[in-house]
Amino acid sequence: MRPILVILLGLMALQGHAAQYELINMAGQSGQASAYPRGFNTPHDLVLGPNGNKLYVADTDNDLIQVLNAQSLKPTGTIGRGLLDSPHDLAFGPNGRLYVADSHHDRILVFDVSKPLARHVGTVARDFASPEGIAFDVHGRMLVSNAGSNTILVLSHQRPVVLKRLGGYGQDPGQFRRPHDIETSIDGRIFIADPGNHRIQIFSPNLTYMTSLDTGRGYRLRDPKYLAIHRNGWLAVANEGRHQVLLFDAALNLIGQIGNGRPGRTRSQLNAPEGVAMHEQDLWIADSGNHRILHYRLTR
Repeated sequence: MRPILVILLGLMALQGHAAQYELINMAGQSGQASAYPRGFNTPHDLVLGPNGNKLYVADTDNDLIQVLNAQSLKPTGTIGRGLLDSPHDLAFGPNGRLYVADSHHDRILVFDVSKPLARHVGTVARDFASPEGIAFDVHGRMLVSNAGSNTILVLSHQRPVVLKRLGGYGQDPGQFRRPHDIETSIDGRIFIADPGNHRIQIFSPNLTYMTSLDTGRGYRLRDPKYLAIHRNGWLAVANEGRHQVLLFDAALNLIGQIGNGRPGRTRSQLNAPEGVAMHEQDLWIADSGNHRILHYRLTR
């Protein structure tokens, strides 16, 4: 497809410039739910594999994980067919294995993806209630967001024992309403999407509340669901309720957005985006309402 330049309008950026991306690839039948291998059905989270060559997509309403070539977006296989029911979040653990939030089964499934055919090697079920987010902190502990109980569980990695519970229903700092994605930055901070409160809560590595990113000059968060953090500190937010992906620099200044705030199927519009992933100059978006995956590349 012909590259389409998309300007990410912002207030500040590294070296004083707004980020600019161009759309270089698209997969899925835009606006039409499809089964593998023709397309997707309400894709949610995205994660890049450890070697950077494969993109793993939680194809939520097809009840499986699709594996794509990260650059061409060509399908290369599936994971979890017949095992998963509404998978939402994906994360790679310190052991290189893929962890999948099997939301409707209230569990986490673990897959060994080191071989051409992925293998189911474990199941974690520890008081989960519609788990939506998974991450691993700097200590190797597994963090799981329970949308159904408005809590965050902290589990040991070697033996999945619950070490700590955070949250509860509410809007005060440290409380949640339907928590979703969890991501950790290179300095160990923990970012938790709190869509019911239209904010992202930020915690220290020892899980002390620090601050919240909610609504600021030039943007408004509405149902932010999934996040991605670049190694340079940039934060991408799938702002589902406003049909945008917002991009912030390491100081949490808005530096751009994709999507004009209105749902649509054109190449410059999004419809209820859920998943987002970043690596080097690349940005991937699960444009859930349009049942497609978009691949952008940073040009400035």
